[in-house]
Amino acid sequence: MLRLFAQNDWGEDLIRTGSFWVTLIDLSNNILTNGVIQTKDRNVQGDSKFNAKLIDNRKLLISSSSLSSTFYSPDSTRKCSTKLGHLSTDIVFEGALAVSGGVDGNLSVWEPSNNRIKTIFEGHVGDIYKTRFFPSGKVVLSCGADTTLRIWNVSDGWCGAILKGHKSATLSFDLIDRGRNIISSSRDGTIRLWDCSTSSTITTFDCSNSAINDCKVGSFSNGNGSKSSDSREVGTEGKVVVGGSDNGVLSVHDIVSKTKIFDTKISSSINTVNIIEKTNNIVAGTEDGNLFIWDFRKLDEKTVLNNIRISKSSITSSSLSITEKGLWIGSSDGSCGQIENIFSSINNSNSLISFENELSGSNLDSITSVSIASNYVATASRDGFTRLYNI
Repeated sequence: MLRLFAQNDWGEDLIRTGSFWVTLIDLSNNILTNGVIQTKDRNVQGDSKFNAKLIDNRKLLISSSSLSSTFYSPDSTRKCSTKLGHLSTDIVFEGALAVSGGVDGNLSVWEPSNNRIKTIFEGHVGDIYKTRFFPSGKVVLSCGADTTLRIWNVSDGWCGAILKGHKSATLSFDLIDRGRNIISSSRDGTIRLWDCSTSSTITTFDCSNSAINDCKVGSFSNGNGSKSSDSREVGTEGKVVVGGSDNGVLSVHDIVSKTKIFDTKISSSINTVNIIEKTNNIVAGTEDGNLFIWDFRKLDEKTVLNNIRISKSSITSSSLSITEKGLWIGSSDGSCGQIENIFSSINNSNSLISFENELSGSNLDSITSVSIASNYVATASRDGFTRLYNI
């Protein structure tokens, strides 16, 4: 696989006479090709190895003889944490509101258009690992090192519910439909199904003897469509929960029947998981920089459909584009890019996979969170910054 990289602050170089570096990496053979792009008065000029075209002040097309990628510099940047560490973020309403959580246990809702803080949430102790708006945009869900999940009112910062039950840090969660029920994964090796209205656990799935780093809810065309007899469950029929663990175990459970459908173990820690309903696929991103892909319809074969090396660094975060046509992937080297053609290539191990879009900004600091809203992408990084991009 080929991938282009550019100097993280190339957007700042446009306003002065200078240059920035570009590198093409062949991940299969570990071959690097280096080049330099010259800048002067907001004009760019490539060299003998790379061409460059400035589309606008925050959008740059770089191409070689074998690959082209569009690079974006951030439209909005906000320092959300004064300490280096895990930072999470989410956006709603076409980027009009963002929420960020850091290592100090506080969350802030802010307006990217002017960087004005709207609300501050206080209550967590320690790192906040994930934040997300409910579909209404009026409520935020968060989880963290203190083992709890918390539900917050955006308008005044009131914590309406605290969900307690995990015995160790809560690392991830996902909403079911509009959020009456949620699922969460923890360092204690379990996934829990919650009833938000009563702040109670409906069931606990024992998945692994190590941390469950990520979890996702989805539906598949041949999934179980029976309805739960538990009145606390809303919209769980036909749904499965996928968990990826630190010891490389991927597990799939049917939510209504509370039964395990599938589990398998791969050679590296699983940091992120995604469910692609349109193609009946499960995608896992790993510590060693690989994407593993399974076909839900053939889980009984326990065969990996495709295994793609996409990074020399750990895959630390991922998010499906709104239309499920692409996958945004953040890595521990500070890179974040979108693979547009991954789903058309899923069933063809020989098909070329490439990053069409790349987000600049982080200087080798791990991308800990990627979120999507309409044409906007937000990233959070260990350098304490949240960056918003208009794609």
